[in-house]
Amino acid sequence: MIKVPCLNCGHIIEALDEMSGQTVKCPACPSSQIIRSAAGSPAVFFPAESRSVPAWQAIQRKGETFAGLSGLLVVVSIGGVVAGIALNNIIPLIVAGSALGLALWLYQSAQFLHIRALLEKSCNPPPAPPEKPS
Repeated sequence: MIKVPCLNCGHIIEALDEMSGQTVKCPACPSSQIIRSAAGSPAVFFPAESRSVPAWQAIQRKGETFAGLSGLLVVVSIGGVVAGIALNNIIPLIVAGSALGLALWLYQSAQFLHIRALLEKSCNPPPAPPEKPS
């Protein structure tokens, strides 16, 4: 039985010795890996061509999206305040307040995701490349 960690999420994957050289999907994440084991040496996991992005990069991208949406909602809320004052109507002001509240929530979520991505990156550094036999 071969036990190797997934390069994407670190989950330990168990495979039969006969599966050496075959592509295996990690049960914990969408990553596909190729199991390789030379005779007498420990098994090494190499990423397959269709390997997904590391978890920290996916989290960071999501945080950047939230930050962009947050900025857009701030602009919408400012427009709602201006329209409410210009039209002397309370409905645009209510919309502006709701948009501003959502913008603040998205901004906090973006900050949380940014910190989570940094922690994920520092706690799960990329594995060292396998040593070449001499």
